[in-house]
Amino acid sequence: MIFTAFGITLAVNVIADIILIPIFKNEGAAIGYLAGYMAQTVYFIIRNDVKELNKIVYPLLICTACACLSIFGAKLLFTNTWAQVSGAVLFNIVGLLVTMQVRYSDWEEIRSFG
Repeated sequence: MIFTAFGITLAVNVIADIILIPIFKNEGAAIGYLAGYMAQTVYFIIRNDVKELNKIVYPLLICTACACLSIFGAKLLFTNTWAQVSGAVLFNIVGLLVTMQVRYSDWEEIRSFG
């Protein structure tokens, strides 16, 4: 199973890199890397016998989509690097709140870590 997961990760990463690096340069390589490990995660979730782990597929996809959309949205809207970083963080937080991946009650729990 580990070798199969490695093969899937490698294949997805190489194919994505071949397609995306000429278009997006460094960001294309990062997207290919992310796609490879997302494919590996989905493979492990499908192959597991623990049914509770199957519940993480949707939050995984939603959180990853929010992060990617935040980055691309900030790059489209802002030219300053610091504005892009700040905008991406803000967009990601708003996206996670809108999709209810993070709730207001979670902030109290997050503050207790510090």
